[in-house]
Amino acid sequence: MVREIKIPSEKPSVREALAYAFGRGKGKKSSVDNDDDDDSKEEDGSSDPDLRLRLEADFDEPAEAWPLEIDGSSWRKLQILGPGNREATLRDLSITCDVTEGHEVLIRGVTIRGRVALNGLGCRLQDCEVMHGIEVSGEGGGLIKSCDIRGRGIGISIRGPLALHDSKVTGCNIGIAIYGVVPVQLQRSSLEACRAAGIVQHCQMQANAGDWVELALELDDSNSIEVLEGPSTDIRVEVGTYPPLNLTDEWPLTPGSHLLEKPRGGKIRIDIDDDALTLSVTEIEAPPEKTSGRKKKWERPQRASGGDREVKAVGPAWAHRELGLTEGHLFSAQDVRAAYRRRAREVHPDKQQRISSVAPAVVDQFHNLTEAYETLLQILDPDAACASISSTQAANRRPSQHATERTAKRHRGKK
Repeated sequence: MVREIKIPSEKPSVREALAYAFGRGKGKKSSVDNDDDDDSKEEDGSSDPDLRLRLEADFDEPAEAWPLEIDGSSWRKLQILGPGNREATLRDLSITCDVTEGHEVLIRGVTIRGRVALNGLGCRLQDCEVMHGIEVSGEGGGLIKSCDIRGRGIGISIRGPLALHDSKVTGCNIGIAIYGVVPVQLQRSSLEACRAAGIVQHCQMQANAGDWVELALELDDSNSIEVLEGPSTDIRVEVGTYPPLNLTDEWPLTPGSHLLEKPRGGKIRIDIDDDALTLSVTEIEAPPEKTSGRKKKWERPQRASGGDREVKAVGPAWAHRELGLTEGHLFSAQDVRAAYRRRAREVHPDKQQRISSVAPAVVDQFHNLTEAYETLLQILDPDAACASISSTQAANRRPSQHATERTAKRHRGKK
């Protein structure tokens, strides 16, 4: 038994009518006309197996009811029917219905001034005008028949099974976009004034020898595709980390082989079988192995600037002892300079206290240090030794007797 409810053009909304029919709403008989007797409602408050909602002419779904979400699990068969000529208006619409449980939701003869989302194979859209495209989830979308579909971006976005019959998709950037390998059937339908592409499909396959994928798009000669700019069909197959395989304006696909190459080596061959639907991996050439294994960590060069070079310890042993260098070790001119500066800070006469009593020994020790430095530098870096020796002699010449006395007097005054 089919229970039928008429919804007037003023009030209530489709949502309120469904709630009333299910026994949970607060609808009144003055606004929702029930053609059946109240006894048709089951005593436990559940809805009838079949329900039909008739929309009167000029019906416009109230804004507070947007979006309209319909769950078809409450009825075996739910129909929302317009008056004809698509004079009744709905807005954003979402339908969920699983056909495996024997349920079905049919929307017919209305104008939908929004976007439609179909979730399940029990969804039916017939003789409708959709202004902002259709989205089909991974659960599928059932059947779209005799509909006019418009949209700014994508007309129909498909992620699950769908049948499109006797329909027209107009004025979209992309008429139909298919994601993955899903069954899609087009019969006696047209894609008109598509600005970028008619049908675009994105799918993936593994980059292993023997792997294959079979496209499930049914597109025969009863359909027409009109594109303003771009390909009528664009099939993009991503194969692992290789560049994608793009097949444009080929439907049915042309049997043959396609070679994909990586920029740094490695090739894979994809064959299209004679059925023009099956793509398989037939040959793989691995990229060349790297000659070096783990990348070596960069280390700062040990060679010093200015022509310094490492050599084995040379020169007299006393010079090594004066500078504090270990005999038998490698050192450079830069090491000699560093050792000289370090020792000079320790033995320079100006750094010593009580210079009156130790000044002669301190001055001799400092000049021995300078002589050791000049001797080793002359051996390690002859070019730089001349300039260094002359500057050292000018800056560190032996202090005069008067300078020594003045320094001693200054230290005595500090006591």
